[in-house]
Amino acid sequence: MNFKYTNYEGFSKYCLGICNNKNYVFTSDEKNELFNFRDIIIFLEDMIKHNHIELYGQLFENIIQLFINSPNNAFHSIKYMNEKLVKVKNGEIDFYYFISSLKTMMNIEMQFTEDFLNNGSNELYYPGRVKSLIINKDIIYVYTLESVDKSEMDKYGVYFIYDNNGILKYIGKSTNSVIIRSFQSAKERGLLDFSKIEYRYPKTKSDVALYESYYISKYKPDKNNDMIFDDDLSVKLPDISVGYSIKRSSNNCIEKEYTYYTERVLDIEDYLNNDIVIINNEKNKKMLHNKNIYSKSEAYNEAYKECLTKAKNNNLIVLNEN
Repeated sequence: MNFKYTNYEGFSKYCLGICNNKNYVFTSDEKNELFNFRDIIIFLEDMIKHNHIELYGQLFENIIQLFINSPNNAFHSIKYMNEKLVKVKNGEIDFYYFISSLKTMMNIEMQFTEDFLNNGSNELYYPGRVKSLIINKDIIYVYTLESVDKSEMDKYGVYFIYDNNGILKYIGKSTNSVIIRSFQSAKERGLLDFSKIEYRYPKTKSDVALYESYYISKYKPDKNNDMIFDDDLSVKLPDISVGYSIKRSSNNCIEKEYTYYTERVLDIEDYLNNDIVIINNEKNKKMLHNKNIYSKSEAYNEAYKECLTKAKNNNLIVLNEN
């Protein structure tokens, strides 16, 4: 464990020296807890020697940093871990929780070895849980259009969104750019695979609000929540014909499969019986990164960038551009 001090006594004296330099008056109980922490060092060295755990980082330097930051917190953490070790040896808590507490209390990163988990089920301190990386696959869909008439972009009006089966699903309005707003609504309501969007242009912006309510009440699309009632309209407004429409086919979509990992704590049985699970440690993360496998958000972003580049290279308009 890269122990650079002559012995544990020298290390503990160094920690107490930090307390003196910071004018922290430690108690005899605190001094004893620091002395007893040697049992944890011996325990961990034995576990490492038998290839049960791996240490990432510098254990002693982390403890020294605790004393530099706050001697009181350092002694509290040492006492807490001493009590944890006793419970582990008495079989009161799982070894996994001891390792997790080292990370929480002292920022000391350790993990079980694959050999220990795969072959050590009869060992005294065999864990019941393990930090794991689960490998998954997903598909990103980037929805596109070939073109939009730029002369329509600044118009206000009411829009009708039809799903990929041609069923009217949502009616909305905009008093600015109705086309841009319709794309936003399609994204918000999971309708980016729409078959078409129709635009109706009332004469005034005041008419836009009136006609939106009128058409929603008349057609009752199931993606609309407001202005939907059980009864029918008793008035009839002059219908406005479709002034512009945008159509897209199922081919207007770029798909990209990507592989990613999620971090979870699994019961040991689930870990052993799942062939898409590996131990969560820096070595395995580096191995996955070398294969271009990242966390879900990172993997999604990389896949999205590829789709976006492909769309732009083909002069396509991306509907769900971030």
